[in-house]
Amino acid sequence: MIAPIRLALACIGLGAAIVAGSREAGALLAFGGATIATLLLVIADPRARFLQIPESPPEAPADASEDGLGRLALSAAFPSTIGVAALLAVTLAAEPTLAAVMAGILAGLGLAALVGAYELRSAERGRARRLYVERGTSRVLSRPYEHDTTT
Repeated sequence: MIAPIRLALACIGLGAAIVAGSREAGALLAFGGATIATLLLVIADPRARFLQIPESPPEAPADASEDGLGRLALSAAFPSTIGVAALLAVTLAAEPTLAAVMAGILAGLGLAALVGAYELRSAERGRARRLYVERGTSRVLSRPYEHDTTT
């Protein structure tokens, strides 16, 4: 859910940086470099090894509810996406090329979110269970996975 938001903000930010006066080549180089650097830093984060998904996570309570897409997007966007987007907006007028760097950071975060979504989907399919994280904790819960042939 957060990946398309980050990628859309990144594209808008890059366009705004060019319109605000950054040379196109410089903006693209800054954007591309920041995208690659951010993606590599996020994917290679050593803290990720502490976030392993248990092989047999406990069953989610029957009365447990799922958060809506809006709440999920907001919790995923704060503070990283909102903070970087705010920095992009602040730097746009004074230093448009730096705004292109901020847009690249958003793009890198968006691509990392896509990688994470793929890994989660693979973990769910491998376990034949939907995986959830209990709000406010890092506790992973599961429910039987209903295979959808359209995805």
